[in-house]
Amino acid sequence: MPKPVKTPRTRVVATTCNGCKQELFSRARHDFRSCKCGKTSVDGGYDYNKVGFDPNVGFTQRHRYVKATRQELYDDWNKRTDKFGILSPPVPEKDALPKKRPSRSDKQTEGWCNVIRKLPRRQ
Repeated sequence: MPKPVKTPRTRVVATTCNGCKQELFSRARHDFRSCKCGKTSVDGGYDYNKVGFDPNVGFTQRHRYVKATRQELYDDWNKRTDKFGILSPPVPEKDALPKKRPSRSDKQTEGWCNVIRKLPRRQ
């Protein structure tokens, strides 16, 4: 019976944005990646770990394993195939859902303004 083939695994530092809950990592030295909401970004790959973030939102970091070699991660960045780099999709927020149109009673209670601005006609 043949031995099972081990899939290559690489340990990366994964950064999670506390705002949109998207988990991302940098694949190469100049691979600058940002989360969907744009409040957290990572850079540096394996050479250094640089994180830019909004102090009101913050971030968390942990080590994760990716099913790829370092060379595959570099080639993914260099050839711009973008197969790796984001580990988890962002969790949809309540604000991201389409809002229902407010009723007349909602407009009165929330202070909506009923002014309609007329645009000048083109000639």
